[in-house]
Amino acid sequence: MNKNVKIFNVNGINIIGNFNNGAVIGLEEDALDYLEKGSPYNKDKALELERALLELGYYDETDFRVDSAYLHVNDRCNLHCIGCYSYVENRNNKTELTYEEICNILKKLKESGVKGIVISGGEPFLRDDMGKICRYIKEELRIEKLCTITNGTLDIDRYASAIDYIDEFNISIDGYNEQVQYIRDKGIMSLVLSNIKRIKELTPNINLIVTLHKKNYNEMGKYNELAEELGVSYSFSIFTNEFGDEVFKDYILGDDDLVKIEKILMDLNVNTKISDTPIGTFGINCRKSCEAGKKLISIDSKGDIYPCHMLHSSRFKLGNALETKNIKELLKSPNNMFLGIEVSKINNCKECEYKYLCGGGCRGRSFLKYDSIQEKDAYCALNYRYFKNLIENII
Repeated sequence: MNKNVKIFNVNGINIIGNFNNGAVIGLEEDALDYLEKGSPYNKDKALELERALLELGYYDETDFRVDSAYLHVNDRCNLHCIGCYSYVENRNNKTELTYEEICNILKKLKESGVKGIVISGGEPFLRDDMGKICRYIKEELRIEKLCTITNGTLDIDRYASAIDYIDEFNISIDGYNEQVQYIRDKGIMSLVLSNIKRIKELTPNINLIVTLHKKNYNEMGKYNELAEELGVSYSFSIFTNEFGDEVFKDYILGDDDLVKIEKILMDLNVNTKISDTPIGTFGINCRKSCEAGKKLISIDSKGDIYPCHMLHSSRFKLGNALETKNIKELLKSPNNMFLGIEVSKINNCKECEYKYLCGGGCRGRSFLKYDSIQEKDAYCALNYRYFKNLIENII
């Protein structure tokens, strides 16, 4: 086995984890002694364990790969959402990359081993060539998974030319009915809900993204009901922005709110993930850190490369996708400070029993709260409570 394999203990459960793919195997004491000390072990059980280790990649020496990338094809947007993570000044007056430049970047991502691409903006479908871009990704490059994110307010024709190439069509929503809105422009929910029904006639691959914040998290169940009514999947994201900014104080979640969110999520008993957190499919994965700058990167509307979509700060810029010849090699450079991040070295995570399940959470939230990527996730209370309850339920 290799350096990406870790044996650790959580609440008395011995676990051998694979940081490369997140695989975990529970070990009885005899199996632990067999692996660590070479002690005698039941022959049949030993063969079963070795087979599992082989099948789950514990002997795979692969050390660095870029799995997925966000590509922001524009800054333009027709809405004015509070706390927009991709907001930039004068966003509707920015010069956009050409179709040829976008294809150049996409080709380099493919050459770097990227298997999944998320197209974001701005509002990406304001571009007239989204159909061509999506077709290039799926038919020319044969990328395994293409996801897009839209606010769902545009004319249906804007989506129609691209939709056949999209594996996951994400629509960000604000309220759970036509009368409710929190962070988006007033009066748009009726249009969004109408468009969802029309888009569903074109593709079954619709996923709603609900941003959770202090004003709406108590209504999580109603978003679940909406998704069921529409016959689509959904996921949550968490409102994240400058924690000390007065503009966002009514939306930023506190620790008490996060504990309540975890309880509501468990009570819903649905297979719903919270994006940008280690909380996903009610399963256990092994994590050395978040994927930023290693398995995940983000490219902005100018082609600049960052560790993730939550860290578009000049402090973390890794280069430009149009100027570099090899994105993967660029990420291996000493300038990529995310290569050295491990949860066992993160402040306030080192002694945590659940650190290799959580991976330290989101480095973007660490940066926004503490101006450092070496502090615990600002929403640690949610992650901690989730894994604590999950392990106790398993026991």
